[in-house]
Parts: sequence; C-alpha cells; structure tokens
Amino acid sequence: MKNPFYFWIFTGDTVFWLRILSSFMKHFFTLKSAIILSIAFGLTLTSCSKKNNSNPTPEKVTVTSLSATQGPYNTNVVITGTAFSSTIANDKVFFNGKAATITAATTTQLTVTVPLGAGTGSVTVSVNNGAAAPGPVFTYQLSSVVTTFAGSASPGSANGKGAAASFSGLWGVAIDPLGNLFVTDGYLLRKITPGGTVSFFAGNSTTLGKDGKGAGASFEQPSGMVCDASGNLYIADIQSVRKVTPDGTVTTVPGSRFNNGNADFTGVVLDASGNIYASDVQNNVIVEIKPDGTSSIFAGSGTKTSVDGKGTAASFASPVGLAIDASGNLYVVDEYSNKIRKITPDGTVTTIAGTGSKGAADGKGSLASFNDPTGVIVDATGILYIGDFNNYRIRKITPDGTVSTIAGSSTEGFTDGIGIEATFGDPQGLVFDTLGNIYVADALAVRKITFQ
Repeated sequence: MKNPFYFWIFTGDTVFWLRILSSFMKHFFTLKSAIILSIAFGLTLTSCSKKNNSNPTPEKVTVTSLSATQGPYNTNVVITGTAFSSTIANDKVFFNGKAATITAATTTQLTVTVPLGAGTGSVTVSVNNGAAAPGPVFTYQLSSVVTTFAGSASPGSANGKGAAASFSGLWGVAIDPLGNLFVTDGYLLRKITPGGTVSFFAGNSTTLGKDGKGAGASFEQPSGMVCDASGNLYIADIQSVRKVTPDGTVTTVPGSRFNNGNADFTGVVLDASGNIYASDVQNNVIVEIKPDGTSSIFAGSGTKTSVDGKGTAASFASPVGLAIDASGNLYVVDEYSNKIRKITPDGTVTTIAGTGSKGAADGKGSLASFNDPTGVIVDATGILYIGDFNNYRIRKITPDGTVSTIAGSSTEGFTDGIGIEATFGDPQGLVFDTLGNIYVADALAVRKITFQ
C-alpha cells in the first residue's frame, strides 16, 4: 500500500499544486523573457554602435590638375580635385605659399586668380582650415609694376622729393655706382638720390655748350647718357659728347665734335676698352670715338634708309638710342624706320625686329611693329627693353627677336599700375639699377618698373 503522506503530496490539493506550478512557470517565463529581451537589447545596442562606427571617412581633399600651369599675375586658373567646398569662404588656395583669390567653387573645381608676386611653386588647397593638399607646380611669369619715382604730370623745374619735384622735359637717364639717378631735363642735368630727392647738378638756362662746373657749365641740348664705373657721366649733347665728373665738372670729350660739329648726337655708350659710340641722328651714322681722341664712322652710309650690311655698306634712318652688351654688340633704335638694329663688334648690321612701318603689333622679328621708338637698354641675358615713344609703351625683345609689351597702352598718361594698366607720357631713356628695376625718363616724370 502506498504511503498516505506521499499520496497526499502527489494527489492532494490539485488546485494548490496547479497554482504553485502556474506561479513557477510564470516567473520562469518572465525571467526567460527578460533575459531574451536583455540579450536582444544588447544586440540592438551593439548593432547601433557598429552602425554608427561604420560611418564613411570624410573624402580626402586632393588637387589633380590645373587648367594653366604658367602665367603672370591675375591669370585665371581652374583647379580640379576632390572634396572642395562649394562655399568659397571654406576654401583656401595658395600659389607658392601666397594666397589666391577664389572667384567660383564647386566640390570638384575652384576658379582662382594668380596673386601678384607669387613666384614659381606648388599650388595647395585646404578646406575648413584642414591640412593643405599639394598640387602641381605653377610657373609664375613676372609682371611689370609701374610707379612714379619722381615728378608728376605737371611741368616745372622745382627741386624736392618724389611728386614735390617737377621737370620740364626728360630725355636721358643714367645711374651711378651709388644708385643716384641723373636725368637730362631740358638744358639741365638733374640728380635724384635713391630716396627720390631731386636737385640741380649741372647746367643753366643758356645753350652755349660751355665747359665748367655745376651751374657754371652749359649744355646745348643734352639727351642720352651713360655712366662709367667711376661715376663719370657721358652725355650726347648734339654737336659733341660731354663728360661730367662726380663733382659736377663738365668738359667736352676730345674728338667728339665729329664732322666739324655738324652732328646731332642723341645716344651714347661705352665699351670695355673705353671707346665711345654715339648715334648721329642727323647724318644717320654711328660714330666711334677712341680714348686718344680720334673719331670715325663705325657703321652707316649716311643715306637715310634702312639697309643691313657691314660698316658703311649698312644704312640707318635716324638712329637715336644706343645700348651695348657684355660681348660688345651694339643695339640701335632706328627711329624713322621703326626698327631695332644690331651691330656686332666687326661692324656688321642686322635688323632684330620691326616691320619698317608704324604700328604696335607684338610678334617675332619682322612681324612686330613700333611707333617712333627712342630709348633702349639690354640686360645680362641679352633681353632688350625699348621706350616706344609714340605707342606710350615699354617693349621687350628676347634674344630670338620676339617682341612683347610689358607696360603701357596706346593711351597717353601718367597712371601707375600693373602692365598694360599703366600709362606713359613720352617714354624715352631707360636704365637698370643693380636689382634689375628699370627707370624710365617719361617726359615730366621718372617712372620705375619693378618685376613682381
């Protein structure tokens, strides 16, 4: 017989045991549900966390190409790349470390203008002040920046500094070893310090061509001039060449009263041996004056025309400005023929540039044109700079004969500016300083051209 106690346990109050079992199962499944829910919630959090951590890394800023890889100030360049901002203010562009102006922006292209004086170097882009992304190298071409160094548009003869000084009509300009400029102004020789202070140096209001010192000397009509290494000036003064020492003493160079004084010298240069070459605009020849005082025709037939050749077999038509390079080659501005000519040390004359007709066309050799050019200088690399008088421009000629306009336009004026934005009155004589800046005798003012 079964134990009654166990029987009661297992067969007793059914309702009681069902309640116990129900409560157990309820708590069991509640716990199980809680565990399941906790696991599910944790998985959800983990999933969300993974989802948040899987956001894509911001696209890297890159510069892939430039629409132009060389040019001067203000050249428009389209920069192509990635991850730029379409909001201009968020982008920064530098040419060789110099900030450029951004004019348009998308996420893949930036349109910019090249800053003045940038120099050659890499183009970089940064967005939202982030790290700069390097791009291709941009080769910067120098621009000609024109300023007024002394004088103004108003005629006069006042001494003073900068615009406080005035001139009556400038032609020639030279520079001494100390950086002082000298200009021929009407019948006077004026001095301009490196700081721009103008004073009288020699000459007076008469035209007697008298030797003497300072105001005790007089000129006939001084024009082109040059300075030697000792600071002595040599001035083309119509019928002769005058020498002016650093203390202002004026003398007439022996042998320079060529053809019994029947000459009209306008340009003058010195070679390494001390020979003087002067352009005779009246007789259409180039005269050589040796240190011993003897003079002769170096080139030119005397006939007013333009013919290449050697020595007197060549001809000129109103030769004015002269320059000489380190190899002894002479460069002649042949005003009436509107050509630039070259004379080798053996006297052979060739034409470098000019159509022979008045014009303002840039181009190579005979495709280029001038309008009464006057002054000329040559740098150490053989590049010529021309004062193109009636075009109101400064022209550049490379050794291969390519002519370009570096400053000025067809408009007469005295406006400072960059390149063709500037205007000139009557540009004639030119000279370099030791830094390669150009000073231009421009009618009523001395203008300065720096390359930036």
